[in-house]
Amino acid sequence: MHIGIVVVYMVKPENEPLLELHLRQIRTLTDASYTIYAGVNHLKPRLRKLLENEPHVKVVPLPETTLRGGPQHSFYLEHLISTAMSDDSTHIVILHVDSFPIRSDWVEIITGKLNECSVLSTISHNHYLALYTACLCFRKDFYVKYHPDFLLTKDERSSEDYRRFSRKYAHYPIDSGVGFVFKAFCRGLSWVGLERSNAGEDHGWYGSVYEDSIFHLVGAYRHRRLSSRDTSFTLRALYRVFFGIVNAVRVRLEGKLPRAVWDLVRFMGFPLLLSRPSRSYDQVRSQLLHDPEGYLDYLRYGEIANEKNR
Repeated sequence: MHIGIVVVYMVKPENEPLLELHLRQIRTLTDASYTIYAGVNHLKPRLRKLLENEPHVKVVPLPETTLRGGPQHSFYLEHLISTAMSDDSTHIVILHVDSFPIRSDWVEIITGKLNECSVLSTISHNHYLALYTACLCFRKDFYVKYHPDFLLTKDERSSEDYRRFSRKYAHYPIDSGVGFVFKAFCRGLSWVGLERSNAGEDHGWYGSVYEDSIFHLVGAYRHRRLSSRDTSFTLRALYRVFFGIVNAVRVRLEGKLPRAVWDLVRFMGFPLLLSRPSRSYDQVRSQLLHDPEGYLDYLRYGEIANEKNR
């Protein structure tokens, strides 16, 4: 088994310590054979040098594109995956700069859940399939046979298969990676949801541990660090409540909620609020970088870690 770890390194200069932590966690906690396939088109020279000096990293030149946002990220990932496949990777794991392993057997835990029927795994937050490419793992044979797209096409979103998929699985259809899950669904295949397993303090989306194996900060590229009081935490909390109510109504009505209302909630509200800066993001980031081992232990074990550190 050889793991191809695919990462598009879109890193702000102030997140150099986060990049160093990400690389150190992979280097020290990956016992399996692996290569990091690094997309570095948008990195400053200093940050690119960090990757070039790292063992097991293959810097992959990426073609330029006029795409932006999710489509740009997906375009880059496809090129990185193609390179990893040509190097005989048996499995692909996609990570972000703010997602990384937290235990030495993380590869075995994630890949051990996959077989000919369960062809991929992705992190799951309170049973929502979300944040797909922060830790999306799939088998090479699945990708070669079906070549799924990261983003849903317009035709897919208007299909009967997608209506059935939407009634069964709560998700954000504009997320990069949802196309992988939808492709598996259409082919009668299954996938594994890596459930959030935090024992320590809860900051909503931020600072999550999945399957006691992977940490994801969330939003390191979107957010700026805060220097003054910010009110978006309240807005985001209200939106989460609103989204939960709308989704509950949708499920109760078995998908009969007017599509225009549902699309407005999913396509506009969530990315709008996620793009805002947040005090909770800033707090989690600071705690993580101040004491990575202690903070990750706290997220995994809660008060047990607090007692250990006294």
